[in-house]
Amino acid sequence: MKALLKRWREPLQVAENTDGKLSSQPAANASFLPRRRVAAIVSGVLGVLAVAYWLGDSSPGSSLTSGGARQTHFEVVARPVTQDLRLTGTLAPSEEHTVTAPFEGIVLEKHVSLGQRVVAGEVLARIDTRDVEIRLREAESALIKARRQLEQLQNWEHSPEVNSARRSLAQSRRRLDNLSRRVEQSARLLEIGIIAESEYESELQQLQDQRMDVTSAEEALASTVQRGDATEQEVAALEVDNAGIRAERLRETMAGAEVRAPINGIVVAAKSADGSGGGDLDFNVGDKLTEGKALLSIANTNALIVRSVVDEIDINSIELGQAATIVSESLPGVMMTGRLSEIAYQASSGGAGSNRFPGFDIELVLDPMAADERLRLGVTVQVALELYRKDDAIIVPFGALERGPEGLYARVVDKNGNIEKRSVTAGTSFVDGVEVLSGLQAGDVLLVDEAPPAFPQAALR
Repeated sequence: MKALLKRWREPLQVAENTDGKLSSQPAANASFLPRRRVAAIVSGVLGVLAVAYWLGDSSPGSSLTSGGARQTHFEVVARPVTQDLRLTGTLAPSEEHTVTAPFEGIVLEKHVSLGQRVVAGEVLARIDTRDVEIRLREAESALIKARRQLEQLQNWEHSPEVNSARRSLAQSRRRLDNLSRRVEQSARLLEIGIIAESEYESELQQLQDQRMDVTSAEEALASTVQRGDATEQEVAALEVDNAGIRAERLRETMAGAEVRAPINGIVVAAKSADGSGGGDLDFNVGDKLTEGKALLSIANTNALIVRSVVDEIDINSIELGQAATIVSESLPGVMMTGRLSEIAYQASSGGAGSNRFPGFDIELVLDPMAADERLRLGVTVQVALELYRKDDAIIVPFGALERGPEGLYARVVDKNGNIEKRSVTAGTSFVDGVEVLSGLQAGDVLLVDEAPPAFPQAALR
């Protein structure tokens, strides 16, 4: 029975490192547990086996109480202890720069492939510029016309349009003066009977018509002059600015005919509209690109992160800044370190009909490390997120604590064998015991009941 119990408890037992540190990490030959729910089931099985062991075996040096419980002495020792949360994650770059097509055109050259390391400024592809050259010439033509229009408005008082309107007004006024004199003469001739009254009335009608022509000419001149006022000049200046900006943008676009890497990194496939990546580069020589099309992404491998998911059961035990160690089967012997940098506010799940339990996405930022060519983005890594650490913790077996009317207490045995019931405060629970925050110190000897460890934490609440 002891051998069977040992086989079941080995993967979950607290491992003592060569330097004497106590850790709640699994033993060296234990695999990472996929979920805390599985751990809970295993703990129940261990409890049943422990009861069988406790009832069917006796340890040398232990004593039996009147009730049949075995008792031993335990010396309190202060030692380092840690408690970790084990997760599985994926290695990813901290940032990705997406490279897009600067304008519509045909791919003339392609100098990059998936997974290639590039440096900032390196030419990745070359695009035909003939279409954009046509657009640039049209923009420059529009700019010239806009400048010419502005210059005319700035000198509008002497423009041909204003001069023509002034001449028309002057001519109308001269004709009005001539008609006025003729009407005066006709009036005198009518008085002495030389001309008929109908002739006089005809000339009088012509005079009235000419006065209306003069009024129209004056209004035309005012309207023409107004076309060159301050408001019109401001509008023309804005048109010049807009035309200049359009031309300048097209010149900059022309400069992007050579698609260059914006940063140092590794070429990866551009993410699709749904945010997923993978696949090959989605362009080749001869393809016609549309402006803004995502060609590729460059992953910054100088700063790496790990993406993982924390079960809803554990979410309240983690916080930003917690330290972590990361290992990967693809990098045997290499241990990376990092810290928790991001915790999702909203849980994610597999959607309707999914068997996945709700979990929270997290990100860990890896500490800078030496470049390793074996390191590959997207590989699976195992994360040990440090939930708790104390360098001088006092850990005692669960059987060392009992609950009385005044709370938890431990039975401390002095040098003469006398037993003192000493009040204690319990802290974090571990697989093989519980931390005592106050009431005990290193060197104390406790009387311990070797009771079966079936859900001992519940008794401490």
